[in-house]
Amino acid sequence: MIAQTLEPFVCGGLSAMLGSSVVHPADLIKVRQQVAVGKTKTGPIQIATEIIRQDGPKGLYRGLSAALFRQSTYGTARIGFHRSISDRLIQYNDGKPIPFYQKAASGMISGSLAVCIGSPFDIALVRMQNDGSLPINERRNYRNVFDACIRIAREEGVTKLWPRTIRQSKS
Repeated sequence: MIAQTLEPFVCGGLSAMLGSSVVHPADLIKVRQQVAVGKTKTGPIQIATEIIRQDGPKGLYRGLSAALFRQSTYGTARIGFHRSISDRLIQYNDGKPIPFYQKAASGMISGSLAVCIGSPFDIALVRMQNDGSLPINERRNYRNVFDACIRIAREEGVTKLWPRTIRQSKS
């Protein structure tokens, strides 16, 4: 029973982490491209070349710990919650397949819960990816995802670990 309950969480998390590992260099380049607006080197090839020139090929994996931790929380929660909620809805419907509106509700609820859980790590990910594009004296030089989250909370306040839209909805 426990293994059956954990299966969607474990499979979802591992597959999300694998996918994130594969696309991480492209995601890093995308973030750098977004913050390079108005600068001369804004194309993806130019940005990738600059990263490799500055930090070597490992530079393309800056922030990977945050990406993996984000997926291990967000990806795991999103897929696991969706499966758990859907299974409960099937029981509620006496074993019949759930209609579209219940599938949609399950997806929205599970996605919302997962975003609340994974957001701090997403913030850390973007900060870590962008750090290498800053002038040396402005870099935060986070050691890993935990260092980033702790320092953001201490130096800027805990609410900075969630997007502005979530913080605004509380007021």
